[in-house]
Amino acid sequence: MKRLITEPGADSAEDYARRVQILAATYAVLFCASVAGVVVLAIYGKLFVTLAQRSNVETLTILFLLVLYAYLATISASGALGAARLGFYALRRRSAREPVAERRRQLGKLDARADGPWAALAKVLDRTDGAPLRFDLSDEAGYYGALEIDGARVRHIETASGSADLIAYFVRQIEEVTGEEIPIVVWGQLDDDEGEKFLAQVGFARALQRQLGAPPLWPCVMLTAEHCEEVARRLAKITPALLDEALLPDWEYQAEHKLPVIPEPLGFVSLGRSAKRADPVATMGFATLMVLLTLAVIVLFVLDKPWVPG
Repeated sequence: MKRLITEPGADSAEDYARRVQILAATYAVLFCASVAGVVVLAIYGKLFVTLAQRSNVETLTILFLLVLYAYLATISASGALGAARLGFYALRRRSAREPVAERRRQLGKLDARADGPWAALAKVLDRTDGAPLRFDLSDEAGYYGALEIDGARVRHIETASGSADLIAYFVRQIEEVTGEEIPIVVWGQLDDDEGEKFLAQVGFARALQRQLGAPPLWPCVMLTAEHCEEVARRLAKITPALLDEALLPDWEYQAEHKLPVIPEPLGFVSLGRSAKRADPVATMGFATLMVLLTLAVIVLFVLDKPWVPG
């Protein structure tokens, strides 16, 4: 469940590329379905108001659905545009004599570069030879930024559109290469204050270690040159997906899901679980599912108007 909600594309390069494709399709479907919902309610508003008044259903439910559809259409519009651009560039690469040249053009049209998302790890990452820990993300088409590691902080820098899932993918590959478990404890996009406090504690422990000349005072994972080469090789596999992902917005949310033990309206006992980060595939996917279900019911009412007492 954790991997499905927070890190759906972190296991392999194939999963990462598949996640980008699913996310693009999700944005497109969500936008189209939300716009369709607004149009249907606007055209058949009188019908639904009449049904609501004659069936003892709160009329504000219709207004709520209208606002919900409009809100989801607004936040998914940039994603739908990105999905359309992604499909356009994919067709151009498929028909081009030099696909790499097309990827260079696509990379050149991205926004200006800046620092992207960051995360705080439960363990410090360091190299055995003491060299700076940095992984450049590049291929024959160009440069996509770099992952810079400073103690327990992992940051995507010099990027046109950073992705938190890239950090999740990177950490998963580090775990597989080293055999160490490295939890991500704070996501900077979601709780930067808590992350900075945590990293300040890590920095204090490392400074005290240097001052005392003692062994590591904070849990540490040491990477050899061979480890770094293997991780760099795995990162190189996802550079094409990073280029496509840069066209899509990166909406980051926390998630909380509850299961009531006693149903409403007496739902004062429930089982709940929260996630510090929910991937856009999970959040936008769930929103898309809800829009499609409600839209299907609305269309059913339009096509087969139910009988209500007059």
